[in-house]
Amino acid sequence: MTATRAGTTGETLLSVYPGQAPQALLSGLPSGTGLGASPRGRYVALAEGRRGLWIVRSNGSGLYRRLLPPSPTQRVYPLTIDAVAWSPDHYTLAYLVGEDLTVAKGPGPIGYAADAHVGVWIARYDGGAATQIATDTQLGDALLGLSSWSSDGRRVAVVTILGVTVVDIATHRASSIFGQVNLGAFSPTAPIFAYVLSAGQGSTSNTSQSGATFRTINDQGRGRPRSVGHDTTADNIRNSLVWSPDGRYLAYAVSLSMTHTRGDAEGHALAPVMTVVTEVHMLDTTTGRVRVVRIASPWRFDSVSNPGLSWLHVLV
Repeated sequence: MTATRAGTTGETLLSVYPGQAPQALLSGLPSGTGLGASPRGRYVALAEGRRGLWIVRSNGSGLYRRLLPPSPTQRVYPLTIDAVAWSPDHYTLAYLVGEDLTVAKGPGPIGYAADAHVGVWIARYDGGAATQIATDTQLGDALLGLSSWSSDGRRVAVVTILGVTVVDIATHRASSIFGQVNLGAFSPTAPIFAYVLSAGQGSTSNTSQSGATFRTINDQGRGRPRSVGHDTTADNIRNSLVWSPDGRYLAYAVSLSMTHTRGDAEGHALAPVMTVVTEVHMLDTTTGRVRVVRIASPWRFDSVSNPGLSWLHVLV
């Protein structure tokens, strides 16, 4: 089961099963940018921007705020919590602190640099102080998202405009392992990293192929990559790639543009209408087979923001 968030006037936390219609777990959420499920699937952490980091049970009950973003040091832009990932130790959360550039508290200086508190932070889900482990400068600027924890719980992957950077939890050292890759995730069960290549990327033989190719490689970024599947309809993956807890499936959200032509009451053709449909795709990395769940009305993904996506165990 995957959990994802979609919005109408407010956001809704959805559970998505293959072969079943999505079900609402929690409605009325403000606009947020990410979520991460605990390893056993009992809780989901929600990144809610300026409203902070929230925790909710995976059945939609017990919502509470764990913490607010840190105070900005430069006091120009308010800080936000933009993404979150749950450690395999079951207790620690890594989250990405950014800036709300739409709201200025004062004039930004010429050559303005990101606030010193922008970067990656960690905190226990059940209380205690938060610690910053990497700054925006260490990560290479232009942070896009927080990807995942390594299977041994020692590193977190951060996606930037320059590629994927890994931060060591103990030493706070950041190192780039993948350039030109802006979507990837550590496996929860093995020392491998999965990443996505869009149509024609990394290929010299067939640049006309549509969709996306999925590959895995040693989690240090070494060795020869292995192709685990190709999705011909995944031309627009919405900044989401997550592994199933057993390390077999990859889930990701895909936006599809569809054009419909309708007629009026007298049978005359009207102008074509374009709609954007969002689906959750699940790739079996052992067979390459893709299963699709469409997110239908009344839910839709916002046309600008990226949907959060996480994977839950089915609780029995």
